[in-house]
Amino acid sequence: DITKTFKLKVYSSKANVVFKFEVNNDPQDPNSGNPGPQYVTITDANTWTEIEVTFTGVPPNNTGVNQFVIKPDNPDGTDGELTASEETYYIDDLRLE
Repeated sequence: DITKTFKLKVYSSKANVVFKFEVNNDPQDPNSGNPGPQYVTITDANTWTEIEVTFTGVPPNNTGVNQFVIKPDNPDGTDGELTASEETYYIDDLRLE
């Protein structure tokens, strides 16, 4: 039920990093549609940060998704670009409430 809120903890070795969150379905029904991505900025480096992600604009014909996609260091408009530096990211305590 992607109308609920995803809660998770993120640890980043880089400050002010933007995480991109998406939900998808595999195989994808071309008529199902997916809600748009959500972006969250992790401001502090080297500490655990609890964040919440709520997807909006879920199409009424979307009957379910089976993939939760997390893309660290992926601000809006940067898909396909490689990160210039090596960083460490940890994700823990993922839950749906």
